Amino acid sequence: MGLADQYWESKSLDNLDPADLQLVANFLNEQFPGVFYPSCSPEIFTWKLGLENPAGSGFITAAFHRGKVIGVFTLTRKNFVVNGHKVAAGEIGDAYTHPQFRRGGRCISPSEHLGQNDDYFNKSIFGRLVVETLFRAKLNGVQFVYGTPNALAKPSYLKRLGFAEFSKGRIYSKYLLTKHYKAQILVTLWIKSLVIINHLYAKTFTRLLYGRNSITEISSAIIFSELKLENEPEKFRRNEVLMQVDKQYILNRYINHPLLNYRFFRVSSRVSTLGYIIGVEILRASGTRTMVISDWITLKPEFSNKFNLFLGSLRSFSGKAETISLWQGKKTPKLSLLASGVFSANEVSIVVKSLDNRIDMEDLTFFDFRFGWSDNG
Repeated sequence: MGLADQYWESKSLDNLDPADLQLVANFLNEQFPGVFYPSCSPEIFTWKLGLENPAGSGFITAAFHRGKVIGVFTLTRKNFVVNGHKVAAGEIGDAYTHPQFRRGGRCISPSEHLGQNDDYFNKSIFGRLVVETLFRAKLNGVQFVYGTPNALAKPSYLKRLGFAEFSKGRIYSKYLLTKHYKAQILVTLWIKSLVIINHLYAKTFTRLLYGRNSITEISSAIIFSELKLENEPEKFRRNEVLMQVDKQYILNRYINHPLLNYRFFRVSSRVSTLGYIIGVEILRASGTRTMVISDWITLKPEFSNKFNLFLGSLRSFSGKAETISLWQGKKTPKLSLLASGVFSANEVSIVVKSLDNRIDMEDLTFFDFRFGWSDNG
């Protein structure tokens, strides 16, 4: 049977049946090993798509061929604040298609309810799973969706699925090097010298300005007890899209994560707490061990102003990680690179689509965007 004759069907798995989720996990571990660290399991889907998510239950659609999963698409509910008002959002967390089914086959599931006449949605597993999922999300009150696709998937979002690229040139992937970074022999000495100088600079100035124990690792119980319940309403810019980070979000997203053990750091001056940093050490598919800075919580303006200084001091807590990585708004100025040690890499591409006529994404932007907001780390 040729590939064009391989029929498949789309199926909603929103009821999170354990047997179906195990098939999805098997598919991801077999076809995309390393994407989930240490491996994918059904628990990852019940955690983020189930009722324990304080933003509400999410959505998952899969493509099946002869009883096996050959594609999956998930949408995780998130609560955002736009101009001081709570908005229901959906984050694209998983979008994968079996390599052998990317160029052929046909969906045999009915499509009349989707209102789509384009035959693309009967041929493309990716396209069909997206529109099926967004259809249910809209019916259930999701007002806009967003994602951070790779270069291969982005054109389909923009050209076929009605998404727009958002906050272009505003958010960057950044990293710091640690003493464990493995560089080519010719640049190893230069790299190690830069890391040592920057680490000493960051640690020395942090201690001088804020005291010897200005950064301390604390337990999940302590950060949960110390945090305020809600975001302060005045902490937003006009037309800014901002994640609503409260105690229930921290509890679900980081403390109760089924696979990863997040670490929590309190940053203090001599008189008060300035903010918190949340991170986790993972082994990437490339083989690089990195400490991901997933999120941070600002309590005092000084925390934001000296954030790169605190990042440099976090090398003392980075263990065997070769890099410390994060997503952050604005590119690091070259003149401050030696002092901060924070290298700017690629722009983070964010795509969005409004599902509510009252939400006009053209007037909005992310002034900041973190790893943890994308479920990537």
